[in-house]
Amino acid sequence: MAKITLNEHFATPPARAFAVLTDFASLPKIVSGIDKVEVLTVGPVGVGTRFRETRSLYGRMATEEMEVTAWEPPCSFTLEAHSHGAHYVITHALTPKGGGADVELAFATKALTPVARILSFLMQGMTKGVGELMRKDLLEAKAHAEKTA
Repeated sequence: MAKITLNEHFATPPARAFAVLTDFASLPKIVSGIDKVEVLTVGPVGVGTRFRETRSLYGRMATEEMEVTAWEPPCSFTLEAHSHGAHYVITHALTPKGGGADVELAFATKALTPVARILSFLMQGMTKGVGELMRKDLLEAKAHAEKTA
């Protein structure tokens, strides 16, 4: 199981940081690494919201369907996806601090099939690269939240 944890302080209240991080339809305008988001469910965002995110990853287009599986505004939310024989969990936890918000992003993946287990072993070195991409996404969301607060 691969795990990545990132921490960043947003100089904006937790509610504003939460709103930016969960405005899935607007993410392509906020995060340069995301090319397209298609929201698949109708209504307000919350548990059960599903969306398809397309991004350029290592020179190839990758599309993942994600679902909100936990929702506690403005404190935390969790996204999950199943793809290529693996289960992905991405949790954002927001804690008020100094007039802003400490944001912890935790990403975990678990291989579910024999082929995915072999590939995860062979591709362990990519974990650092994925972490760098996720940090870039988080920093761009932070810049947007602070600029538009």
